[in-house]
Amino acid sequence: MDANVPQLSLDAFHIDDDGRESRNPFGRMYRTGEMWARSRDAVGDMFVDKKQWSEVIKESAVQEGIALKKVKNDRFRHIVMCKDDSCSWRIHASRFPNEVTCRVKSLKGEHHYARLQFNPTASYSWMAQQLLADYKADPSIKPPRMQQILMEKYGLQAKTHTVRRALNLLKVWFEGSHEESYALLLDYIEEINLRNSGSICSCITQSPNGEVLFKRTFISFKATVEGFLKGCRPLIRVDGCFLKGPYKGVLLVALGLDDNNGYFPIAYAVVQ
Repeated sequence: MDANVPQLSLDAFHIDDDGRESRNPFGRMYRTGEMWARSRDAVGDMFVDKKQWSEVIKESAVQEGIALKKVKNDRFRHIVMCKDDSCSWRIHASRFPNEVTCRVKSLKGEHHYARLQFNPTASYSWMAQQLLADYKADPSIKPPRMQQILMEKYGLQAKTHTVRRALNLLKVWFEGSHEESYALLLDYIEEINLRNSGSICSCITQSPNGEVLFKRTFISFKATVEGFLKGCRPLIRVDGCFLKGPYKGVLLVALGLDDNNGYFPIAYAVVQ
């Protein structure tokens, strides 16, 4: 047997950090999706890795209205306690010698305080993770509906600005970020010119410090120009609106009017 490979010792898991013998030295492996309870019988429960354990203890704390405070969070140990200094509740999980599997080693004290409705443990990223399925089913979901779902599932009264941040994060996960979209703009213009011959497309950039920065762009497809010339009245209207988000600017649109008095887009541009 290789002496450099850490060996699992049965005796090593029978004693917790308080020097007491664990009642469940080789507890059951947690199954993803099930409800985990923070009881004395939970000592010995095992998790695939530290990440899974962190997610489980956070969800359990939100369900029960407990605000968590990290006491120790390093490579081998993850110790959290109630954020209220007058509460003695504390739980300790650590990794096996294989440095992957995580196990609950001890649970001290009892939590007798009233549950928190505004729980700081529920971060906007945690909310986004819990609302993934809801956003996927309805990408147009609004913050009030998200707050209602969080209240129904977790009894959590989420603040509006936190829910908005969760919604923005969900949009990034599903649609990509503004930075990623702007980075693809030059490739998009090149692809239009390659695949849609006759279109008028351009993207103006500037490089003050050697870094390519967006300045303005103009796009008009050949089909829309031909459609205007053949099927619209000889009238062009230009409309615009201010862009919201991290990058400001103005979106301008050139519109025609068809025989049904409907707007017909001819070209659009994004300018400073």
